[in-house]
Amino acid sequence: MIDNHMELLDSIQESFKQRLQHLLKEDLRSFRDSRKEVERCREGLESALQHNAELSRKKVQEVQDAANSVQASRKTFRERALEYALQMLDLMEAHASFLEHSQKAMKELERYRKDLATQVAHSVLEAAREQRDLEQKLNNIKDKEVSDEDAVSQSEDLSSEIVIEGYLFKRASNTFKTWSRRWFSIQNNQLVYQKKV
Repeated sequence: MIDNHMELLDSIQESFKQRLQHLLKEDLRSFRDSRKEVERCREGLESALQHNAELSRKKVQEVQDAANSVQASRKTFRERALEYALQMLDLMEAHASFLEHSQKAMKELERYRKDLATQVAHSVLEAAREQRDLEQKLNNIKDKEVSDEDAVSQSEDLSSEIVIEGYLFKRASNTFKTWSRRWFSIQNNQLVYQKKV
C-alpha cells in the first residue's frame, strides 16, 4: 500500500515537473522573445513616426521615403503584435492545461486518500478485533494456569519431596527460654517442624 502511494506521488510529481519545465523553458522563453521583438518593432515605428514628423513637407522625396518607412514599420509592428498576442493565448492555454492536469491529479489523490482512509479504518478495526481475541486467549490461559496450580497444590501432601531435613535448635517460649533440639525439614519452600517418631 505504501509502495503504491509512493509510486502515485512520484508519477504526479514527475508529470508536474515535465509540464512545468516545458511551460517555463519553452513557452515562457518564446513569449519573452516575442515580447522583445514587439518592443523593438514599436521602437522602430516610433522612430519612423518621429522622423516623418520632423521632415519638412517641401522635400517630397524624403517625405515619400519616410511615409513608406512608417508604413513598413507599422506593418511589421502589427504582425509582431499579432504574433505576440497569439503566443500569449498559447501560453494561457498551456497554463490552463497545466491547471487542468493539476486538478485531475488532485482529484485522483483525493480519491486515493479516501480509499486509504477506508483501508486504515478497516485495519484499525481488524487490529482491535485481534487484540480483543488475544486478550481473551491470554485470560483463558491465565485461568487455566491458576486452576492447574490449585489442582497441583491440592494434590500435594506433607509427604512431598523433602529438600533438606535435620535437627535445629528451637528456643522455648516459657519463662526460662531454654533451647530444645527439634527435627525440621524444608517442604514446598517452607520450614516444617516434624515430630521424630
